[in-house]
Amino acid sequence: MLNKNLLASFQALKDVYSEDAFSNLALNKAISDHRDCEPAFVRAMVKGVLRNSILLDYYIDGLASKGIKKIKNRTLILLRMGIFAIEEMDSMPEYAVVNEVVTLARKVSGGTAGFINAVLRNYLRKRKSLYTDTWKNPVTGKKSREENLSVRYSYAPELVNLFIEQYGYDEAEKIMAAMNDGQPLVIRTNSLRITREALMEKLEEEGCRCSEADGTRLGIVVNEGSPLGTSLFGEGLFSVQGKSSMTAVQHLADLSGQAAAFGEENDFSNKNSKATELKYLDLCSAPGGKTCELAELTGDIHEILACDIYSHRLELVNSNVKRLGIKGIRTEIHDGTEKVEEWENSFQLVVADVPCSGLGTIGAKPEIKLRFDEEEIRDLPEIQKKILANAFSYVKPGGYLMYSTCTLNKDENDGVINWFLQWRKEAGDVETIEKCLLLPYNITTGFYWCIMRKKQEAPENK
Repeated sequence: MLNKNLLASFQALKDVYSEDAFSNLALNKAISDHRDCEPAFVRAMVKGVLRNSILLDYYIDGLASKGIKKIKNRTLILLRMGIFAIEEMDSMPEYAVVNEVVTLARKVSGGTAGFINAVLRNYLRKRKSLYTDTWKNPVTGKKSREENLSVRYSYAPELVNLFIEQYGYDEAEKIMAAMNDGQPLVIRTNSLRITREALMEKLEEEGCRCSEADGTRLGIVVNEGSPLGTSLFGEGLFSVQGKSSMTAVQHLADLSGQAAAFGEENDFSNKNSKATELKYLDLCSAPGGKTCELAELTGDIHEILACDIYSHRLELVNSNVKRLGIKGIRTEIHDGTEKVEEWENSFQLVVADVPCSGLGTIGAKPEIKLRFDEEEIRDLPEIQKKILANAFSYVKPGGYLMYSTCTLNKDENDGVINWFLQWRKEAGDVETIEKCLLLPYNITTGFYWCIMRKKQEAPENK
């Protein structure tokens, strides 16, 4: 009988490797197509293979008699799955893995079953001589320290060099190891409908083991269980959002004085006419996590304009807004690099979570480290500078701007901010309130933000 878990895993991996699909979308599709599979198994297999692609290919290249270059993609995926399952999927005995993968090969990769059987059995025979201590410590001969890091942690060599150049060898290794470990799911309480404590109780009743996300008012770490499969998600009681970005928006609300008072009942009824006149702008909002969090933190009593360049991405924002029951958010298609003159000096808060290389999210999206493009990354700061300059022009005097990315590349973070501050130095109209870089440790993704304030006009200029 064909193993449904392996079939679903193969489908998702094929979409990622062959179609350049994002792993989360490929996983969702595969699990939906194979409803009799075990989602937890499939997610662990797919994410694990992607996280270890270069390491797995290193072993395959040494085990195959003619090396890896002539192995076709489907066959290569099956071999990666087989070796990874042998080492990491404890629910499957080693020789059962070989038999199951060979059976799958007969269905999806005709004529290669014998070759796959030979390579996997060869791995079982030779594995003790291929690595020291654990299978993630390969015997790489005379390779340089940088090459060893690339193989061991499965990062493109160019990406390894970037991390070493910007963070030093030891910190670069810590960063890569942390993002390879994977992280538990983190969700954000919809404080407009429920308190964090009450939501955690409901999640526990659904079989989820949870804890508070340190440093956040709304965050919950889901250590066990599948909250997305419960009715609580559909009821709009929570959203999926990383701890890092959640923390950044919370700091913006706090530092700007816009955070609502959080009592036991989260009573936002104490509204005043002045507060309701405020307008916020999220310039690159999709899929809407920060936009909705800002609405929740401020009691949904202000108007928030959420923009994105693509209509299909704004549909994600609208869907989340509707599910969460938020009233104050409206959406508009807009390219952040294009300036809108009528928006100048119009918004109390502006969020510019700019398009970036996403190098801080590799833990959740391991395919990023296999698609590293040096040229594309070099071009990003110029786009980010345009968006930041436009975003600042939209801030009211006395208002606040948050620039943020989910990358660890310093050129996209401090590099852009330093350019901006130098550009505004002569005008003297901006002050830096807070700058922070979160490295991917302790249930965080890599995330950078800088909160700035537009100074009030001098009296003589009014």
